[in-house]
Amino acid sequence: MPHHLSDDSNDLSQPWMKEAEQYFPPVSRAWLPWPVGSIMVSEPHRVLYSPVAKCACTSLKTMMVHLAQVEHAEQILKHGVHRVTDKFSTGMQLKDIPRQRSMEIRHSDEYYKFAAVRDPVERIVSAYTEKFVVNRHREGNHWHTRAVISAVQGNTSPDMDKGITFRQFVEYIISQPASSLDTHWIPQHLSLRGVDRYNRIFRIDQLDELKTCLENWTGAEIVLGELNKTAGERRDAHEHTKPMPENVVDLLPAQLDALNRLNSALFMEQHLVEMLRQYYSEDIEIYNATYSDTHGYTPPEPLGSNIWKQINIYCKGYFGARANGEESSVGIVIFNGNSMNIDAASHPGLAVQSTLFGHDRQALSKTRVTHPLTMAIPSKNYLQVDLSVSVPQRLLAKVAGIEIGLVTTEHGRIADHSALHMAGAQFFVLPD
Repeated sequence: MPHHLSDDSNDLSQPWMKEAEQYFPPVSRAWLPWPVGSIMVSEPHRVLYSPVAKCACTSLKTMMVHLAQVEHAEQILKHGVHRVTDKFSTGMQLKDIPRQRSMEIRHSDEYYKFAAVRDPVERIVSAYTEKFVVNRHREGNHWHTRAVISAVQGNTSPDMDKGITFRQFVEYIISQPASSLDTHWIPQHLSLRGVDRYNRIFRIDQLDELKTCLENWTGAEIVLGELNKTAGERRDAHEHTKPMPENVVDLLPAQLDALNRLNSALFMEQHLVEMLRQYYSEDIEIYNATYSDTHGYTPPEPLGSNIWKQINIYCKGYFGARANGEESSVGIVIFNGNSMNIDAASHPGLAVQSTLFGHDRQALSKTRVTHPLTMAIPSKNYLQVDLSVSVPQRLLAKVAGIEIGLVTTEHGRIADHSALHMAGAQFFVLPD
């Protein structure tokens, strides 16, 4: 899954977090994985926005704070819309509202649904210059850059000041599975998954048009903040200016500091541009279509997503503590209640994920345990799964329940399309 941690990690001692927690409850569990959980909504005005990093994201998220009319909006803006919405439940993201309601909103025709994109190559240049050069000393940026720099330098304790060149950054990107990349350079089309259809996809140089569309839809005045723009957008993602004589793509960040101005044209080395255009080909199609298509965008249906539209999960838990060495186990039976014959043989990627949560509704582990459905019992009308979840002895007193989700895997990893229709349930441990 994409890496999208925000600044300050989960350190509750941070002054801003201490203040914010007086107004908002913490995010207790990820009801919906990325990108669905991060989708922003204004229920009063029936507007849905799917954020795409490095695409006027701060400006548009700030606009949604005003449109959503959430309580204590001033606190969100004071401490930063990105980190507050990441760490706390503000009521304006799909992860903050009940699962059934979030699904209704995503599939509703009564919401105006939009997103903003930019030239894919320009976006990568912007991500590199901002994260790896200009603001490379910011601790918050290290959440996004450390893994890349470590991989390129071949060192688990990378030299963060030395960093990497733009060429090395591009070569790293194209060597990785698209779905594993950080949200600031993950393909934009993956950020658009989870919504049936968008009313329109805008370029970031079309925000005036977006403003007019939203004002016509909502009847409210729309205020957009300043747009952080590293470089000007061009009419076609295939058209780029010729590179400047200075071959800056092989300069390290400290050497780039010596330049008076970092212009995106400096990084348009033909071979690198071609590699990026090929890697982000789907993004290029979406971007170029914005010049002629104002009638909406329908994300392609991921392979296997038809399964999710037909599955409901009904669960029953048995919470007798069955001693097993230092652990106890909880037996769980999952039934699919629809008239669809589905089994592990015909859908080998199906799996169950489980995580333990405590009495404060916080997860007791940072990782979820994946259980392949190798023991599934198919029948004509339902799929039965017998599952045993182990509870370490040291956690027994802390466990309040177990969260279960049905997901799909590809090559042992959770697949992108699991974000679309992740069905699940919670079990609560009842006292004797």
